[in-house]
Amino acid sequence: MPKPYVLRIVSLGSGAGKTHLGSKLVSILIQRGYKIGVIKHCAEGITLEDKDSKKYLDVNALQVVLSTKGVVVVYNRNHEDTLEEALKHTSTPLVLVEGFKTSSIGDSILVVRSEEELRKLLGVVVNPIAVYTMNDVVKPIDVQIPLYRSGEEELLADLVEKKMIEYFYSQIPRLNCEMCGYSTCNQLINKYVRGESYWCPIVSNVEISVDGREIPLNPFVKNIVRNIVVGITRSLKGVPEAPKKIKIEVSLE
Repeated sequence: MPKPYVLRIVSLGSGAGKTHLGSKLVSILIQRGYKIGVIKHCAEGITLEDKDSKKYLDVNALQVVLSTKGVVVVYNRNHEDTLEEALKHTSTPLVLVEGFKTSSIGDSILVVRSEEELRKLLGVVVNPIAVYTMNDVVKPIDVQIPLYRSGEEELLADLVEKKMIEYFYSQIPRLNCEMCGYSTCNQLINKYVRGESYWCPIVSNVEISVDGREIPLNPFVKNIVRNIVVGITRSLKGVPEAPKKIKIEVSLE
């Protein structure tokens, strides 16, 4: 399975509008049918009454992970406060991240209140794809990054959608072989990001060995084996909703 498309919303401090933008993007993209998880970096610690985090729950995000030094909700006292560790608690194709501005994972939206903040963020943030501001004073500067203002969240969601599709599309052979059941690879990706299809069967990691000898499988058989095993496993009690790896061993002795 591929790693999720990660979209980070970052600013130089609080009050810039990260949660305002994040909750709007989550709401818009969920209405478009996408499966979204949220990670919110809580640099000053976590309280269960965190109002900003509740906004993501109010717009029906499937998962909300709160991360701070020494703890992540779900309660893991040995949690290392990094985006890599927080991502282990998500299972959706798209993960929207609020914070972690120095991380190198994913694409970034820069939320700013002034051109000075924008220039500072450009010096530390990796892979910026857009700038967002709730302040009409901010003007585009001499960089090739589009600027969006409050009220243009739908247009920004269009950009996120495009980047996400490109991210997953680049990870498959793009043969339009129809092994997945769809006539084009683009149809498969659009179904996958909405949770309506499994990943490309050609790159699926399905292996069968008999007495230590690996048996080669073509994509069609891989897809059948994968679907049967996942379907049976998901019907069992105690199995996670989105398992990442399933191992079955059969002894005939």
